[in-house]
Amino acid sequence: MDAAQLRSFCHRQGPPCVIFDNMFEAPIDGAAADALERDVGLEMSRAYGRVLDCEALASRGVVKCWFESAESAMRCAAAL
Repeated sequence: MDAAQLRSFCHRQGPPCVIFDNMFEAPIDGAAADALERDVGLEMSRAYGRVLDCEALASRGVVKCWFESAESAMRCAAAL
């Protein structure tokens, strides 16, 4: 499954998700959003378990992180 198909799956199926609000204050460009998605995804994978996808909503300061398991998402949310 490529990145676009995986993101579509996450939007359609709604696997366990943690939303990080106020990650950045000003709108960011596409390259910065991609880098942020990658960095957050890697860090969350290391700390809490497999991440399916991360999406930075560049105009809103929000990053959504979809996890493979509910347990991983709950550990992440509890740590916040």
